[in-house]
Amino acid sequence: MLTPQEIENLIDNAPKCEVRQSIINGYGLFAKELILEEEQIIDFSFSNFYQEVRYAEQTDEFLREGKFIGISEEICLTAEGSTKFAAVNHSRNPNTLVDLEKRKVFALIDIQPNEEITIDVRLEPMSKRAKQFSPWL
Repeated sequence: MLTPQEIENLIDNAPKCEVRQSIINGYGLFAKELILEEEQIIDFSFSNFYQEVRYAEQTDEFLREGKFIGISEEICLTAEGSTKFAAVNHSRNPNTLVDLEKRKVFALIDIQPNEEITIDVRLEPMSKRAKQFSPWL
């Protein structure tokens, strides 16, 4: 879960969204304005910010914190800092789709102002070891 200090330092890779209190889990990412179906919401393609790392080389603490994006069963993305993508909460009925190849998040439906942006992290590829630290999977 993000702390207020971490929220203050988030890099803005979701300009139509803001981070605020969520009933789902602590903080979440919310639309500030209408986002249309298929519109790009989040860009996490910055190669100078995100690094690819192997799950096998990570500590249990790293996996428990969940501050990574799974891109295969062997590799995940991590960063020294955080972007607004870190505030997105899980839902079994998400309103967005993560395109791992493009490293972007797109709206599945029209998302109204003040609506929370959600993804289904169960669709994220992860190593078996990483999954053991994700109780919602």
